Amino acid sequence: MIGFTRSGGYLHRDVSIGNVIRLDKPAQRPAFNIRERMAGLVHPPDIVEGMKNLRVDSQDSDGDGFWKDLIVATTEESLKAVVRAAERLEKALAQVGLSTECLAVLIDSDMAAPLEGYFSSSEHSGVISGTPEFMSEPLIAALREVESTYVQNPVDDLNSFMWTTIWGTVFNPRADGSQMQNRLVHWRKMLRTHERVSVLREIEGSVPDDSSPILEGISSLIAEWRPALVKLEREFGYAFKKALNADQKLHVFYQSALEGVALYAELLHELRETLGLKLEVTQ
Repeated sequence: MIGFTRSGGYLHRDVSIGNVIRLDKPAQRPAFNIRERMAGLVHPPDIVEGMKNLRVDSQDSDGDGFWKDLIVATTEESLKAVVRAAERLEKALAQVGLSTECLAVLIDSDMAAPLEGYFSSSEHSGVISGTPEFMSEPLIAALREVESTYVQNPVDDLNSFMWTTIWGTVFNPRADGSQMQNRLVHWRKMLRTHERVSVLREIEGSVPDDSSPILEGISSLIAEWRPALVKLEREFGYAFKKALNADQKLHVFYQSALEGVALYAELLHELRETLGLKLEVTQ
């Protein structure tokens, strides 16, 4: 998911289990640095001139004053919200420990759309795309409307990551077990239909104590991840409606993307023992 924010401002618009490819051998990637992205986002001369020191190489979010200085130097409120979201992400990634080792990549970007010009010049602007089994509920509802005004956004991609996680778990051979086998067979069928939400509700409710560790872990994760995404979705909708121009809308997009990845990292840290994680995630 870190690649989602590393991409330089794109919506993938078709995140799915078939578009996440595990590499045969881990690949090294440059260290993720959200400060460089933020310094670039607020780089106009009148902004940069107001900053005494762009400490983009430091990752000490508590001690060097980078974020405080950037907030002070940023005059537009919608952009301040983006900076705060970026600071939250940096802190969340510091908690889990982020390596430079890449184990998987997101492919098939033919429907991806650059955020720059997303509301005007993008060839995908206003056109909904994706794989239905992995789409967010609002996106599916928009598909059913004859003339929908729904704007596909980062929260839709984040929801697709959640559905991809569910698929990756339910279809994982390690999830198989005598106590859950019949239910797993049922879930695997339902995930391919419009009744997939029933699977989500069962998973986020509870699974038997004798379930496989991978199912126990995903149940705890989804129980917190899904409502967090619902809340983010509401906050996005409210902020997007308040946006007065294309720049402010773009800022809302950036903010929701950063906050969405940050909340996921926060959940990984919070549930690290349940999920059996070592304090390190990969890009």
